[in-house]
Amino acid sequence: MIGVKRGIRPPIDSAAGDLLVYDGATWAAKSVSEALAATTWLASGITGSVGKVAAFNPLTGAAAELTLGVDIMAYDAGLASLASADAGAGLPYTTAANTWTRLALAADKGIYATSSSALATFDLTSFARTLLDDSTAAAMRTTLGLDTSGDYGDGSDGAVAFNGSNTFAAFATTTGSAPNLSYTLTRDIFATTITISAGIKVRTAGFIVHASGLVTNAGVLYNDGDAGSGSTGGTNTSAEGTLQSARAGGGNGGTTSGAATSNGSNGTGSGGRNVTGSASGAGGGAGAATGGTGGTAASPTAIQGSIRSRSFNSRGRLMDNTAANGGNGGGGGGATSVTGTAAGGGGGAAGGGIKLVAYGYDGTGGVLSADGGAGANGGSTGDGQAGGGGGGCGGYVHAHVRHLTAWGTVRANGGAFGTGSNGGSNGVAGGAGLVVQLVGA
Repeated sequence: MIGVKRGIRPPIDSAAGDLLVYDGATWAAKSVSEALAATTWLASGITGSVGKVAAFNPLTGAAAELTLGVDIMAYDAGLASLASADAGAGLPYTTAANTWTRLALAADKGIYATSSSALATFDLTSFARTLLDDSTAAAMRTTLGLDTSGDYGDGSDGAVAFNGSNTFAAFATTTGSAPNLSYTLTRDIFATTITISAGIKVRTAGFIVHASGLVTNAGVLYNDGDAGSGSTGGTNTSAEGTLQSARAGGGNGGTTSGAATSNGSNGTGSGGRNVTGSASGAGGGAGAATGGTGGTAASPTAIQGSIRSRSFNSRGRLMDNTAANGGNGGGGGGATSVTGTAAGGGGGAAGGGIKLVAYGYDGTGGVLSADGGAGANGGSTGDGQAGGGGGGCGGYVHAHVRHLTAWGTVRANGGAFGTGSNGGSNGVAGGAGLVVQLVGA
């Protein structure tokens, strides 16, 4: 019931939500729908329309038509939903027309949209905020503590992604076809970041790999020696790249046809300082034939030091500026026959050198490899006998990173021996190379 003050109006029967309307003579309670549906406001003489309300000013005796939502507040479903959402703690937001909900907030949380109508929070630590308030890449690098000293290169080659499709004419050649290209470096690289995709191979060829940021290696970064093939030894590659390291070739296997014997050739010496300290494999003999021996090379002197030294870490050279090498090529297998034929297996070439200098490294699922090449198997027909080729010695891997996630597989294994044929003896596996892994500034 609505009562009218001052006693000059009797109580008016009404219900919740009714409007009190004066027609110039009497007051009446009307529902909103009745008021909006009226075409004439009683004795006021105002012609009403849908969405309008009549108002009477008892002081002036004038009546006026008012618009809901403009002149006076009307009921709004969205505001009602917001009022309901506002009852709890958190951030209210709309999920659909006239529908509101509330997102719970907490310390060190950020807000993001999971769809066009939903919000969620994520962890936003105080450290992350110190990065987000940086306005330049240089400022972010400083905040993250990334290399600004140049120890890991200047990043002038930018972000490098060896993904099997990209090409880099400035510093690498390719073989094969996209998306399975293989890469061979033609100079040192100075990347910001490097990514090697799974299944992709990148041969360093004696050049140094620099990265001022993160190297992500899920593929193969390598400088392995070539395997022997048939009676041909693995290819000899001397003084390659900036490191001037060698991949000493394997010796050729002996070959015969009819009544003859042929010794296998010796493997090639690396020609420099064998920092691995290992020998390559000798080729296998066959009957009266002798397999070739592995190549030989001198070890560093005391004054030259090793690749573990600070000099090599900074310069890629031994203390007297001598190039460091892995071991030597494997010998070729011997061959002998009376009426048949025989071909001793070629020796594997030695592994070369790898030098990686990076601010960060993640080798999860990837390989760093300077393996020696495998010796080839001997082959024969009739009464021929052939020895297997010897494996090449492993090379060396020198990896210096400031921050490490995972090394993955890092190796400089000697090459496997080749097997003899028809009684010919097996070759000898190559000796292991040297792996140096440094973590820290």
